[in-house]
Amino acid sequence: MTQYVELESELRLFVEALHTAATPLRVQSVSQREESSSRKFVDVVLPDAIDFYPTMEMNRSIYLWKVLEQLAFRQFGTTEFSFETACEQFPFLKHAEKSVGHRATDLETLFATFTDPLMAANLFDLLEAARLEPLILVHYPGSQRLRMLLQRLLYPEVSLQTIASSPYSLAALRAGLRGLITLPNELLETVDLLYKLPSTVYNSVAVLFEWYKVIYSRQESDSEPIESSLEELPVRLDTLQRKARLEDWEHDLDELQDQIMSLELQLDPRNDIDAEHAEQLAGSIRESSIALAQTRDQLQRRIDVEKSILGINEFVENRQAKIFHYPEWNHLTHSYLPNHCTVYERIADSEQNPKAEALMQEIKPFIQPVRKQFEQLKPAALRKVKHVLDGEDIDIDSLITCRIDLKAGYFADQRPFSRQVRTQRDVSAVLLVDLSASTDDFAE
Repeated sequence: MTQYVELESELRLFVEALHTAATPLRVQSVSQREESSSRKFVDVVLPDAIDFYPTMEMNRSIYLWKVLEQLAFRQFGTTEFSFETACEQFPFLKHAEKSVGHRATDLETLFATFTDPLMAANLFDLLEAARLEPLILVHYPGSQRLRMLLQRLLYPEVSLQTIASSPYSLAALRAGLRGLITLPNELLETVDLLYKLPSTVYNSVAVLFEWYKVIYSRQESDSEPIESSLEELPVRLDTLQRKARLEDWEHDLDELQDQIMSLELQLDPRNDIDAEHAEQLAGSIRESSIALAQTRDQLQRRIDVEKSILGINEFVENRQAKIFHYPEWNHLTHSYLPNHCTVYERIADSEQNPKAEALMQEIKPFIQPVRKQFEQLKPAALRKVKHVLDGEDIDIDSLITCRIDLKAGYFADQRPFSRQVRTQRDVSAVLLVDLSASTDDFAE
C-alpha cells in the first residue's frame, strides 16, 4: 500500500511545477479535506492510499496521473467556459429557462437550462474529462504510461461483460469513452465531436446536449430508471470555475489598489506650481480616486461573498499554508520516525494596518521632496580615479600639466584620462535561526 502522506511533499512540488500561476494550489487527500477544521477550498484532491500495485513506484504513477487530470481542467480551458459564447454557438440557449442567482457561474447557468441539472453537470464532467485525456497525452508525452496503469486500476475486478449489460450506467459510459467497450450507437454518433480540432470546452457542451437527450428520454421510458446522480469528480468543474473567477477578481483588486495609491502620491502640496492649477489638479485626481475606490469596494464585497460560497476562511494562520512532512531521528531506537514532523510554511499577513495607514497620511507631504533629494545623490560606491592611461573621460588637470611640460621642453606624462571605478561592494547577510527544541542541549 502506498499512502498519500508518503508522497505528499513530492506531489505538492509536482503541482507547483505544472501550475505556474502566482496563486498556489491547495492539495489534500480525501481524509485531510474532510477532517480539516478550516473549510478552505481544495484545488486538487487525491486518494488517501493506493494499493492496487505491489510497488510504491507504480502506485506513485497513479497519483501523478490524477494530478495531471485535475490540473488539465485549468490548463485546457474548462474554467474559461462562457455562457455568452455558448449562446452564440448554440442559439437555442438564449430562450432556455434558467433559474439561477446573479452570482452563479457560467457553468451553473448552463446546467440550469436542463430539466435535470445534476445529471447534466455530471455528464459534462465525464465528457470533459474524456476530451482532456488526449490533450494531456500530447502535452505531456511521459504520461502515456501513467494513463495505461490508471486504466487497469479502474477495472480490476468488474468484468467488461457486466459493465456492458448496463450500457447507460456511469461505468459503461466511462469504459466506452476509453475504448474498452462499445457505446450505444445513438451515443457513438456524436462522440467524435469531443476530439474535433480545435478541441475546446464547447466540444463537450455539444456532445452533452446530444447525450442528455438520449439518456433522459430513456430514463422516462424505461421501467428501471437510469442513474442520474452520476459519480462526481473530487472537485466539481463549476466549483473550479468559481475558484478561477475569484482569482481573476483578486488580481483586478490588486491593480485597482495600485492605481489608487499612484493617484494619492501625485497629490504633493509642495509642487512649484500656481495655487489655481494645483487646486484643479488635486480636484481631478480626487474625483478619479473616489471613483476607483468605489469600484474597489464593490469588487471587494463580491470577493467576500465568493469566498463565503467556496468556504474559504480568512484566518491568517491558514492562508496559503504549505505543509511538509519530515522524518525525525529517534535517539533511543537509533532509527528515523517517518513523517513525524510537520512544517507549515505560511505567507506573512498582508492585511492593512490602521496605524500604518495613519502613518502614510502623515508622511505623504514629504514623499515627493525626499524622493527628489535621493534622485540627486550620486552612487557612493563609485570613485573617480584621475591620471590613468585610458578611461571614459579626459582629466583636465592632467591634460593641462601635459601641455605645460611639452611647452617647457620636458617629457610629458602620457596619462591624461580619468575613469569611474568601484571601490565598495554591497554586502547582504542572511541569518537562519533554528528555534527547535533540539538546540536546547549541547551536542556531544
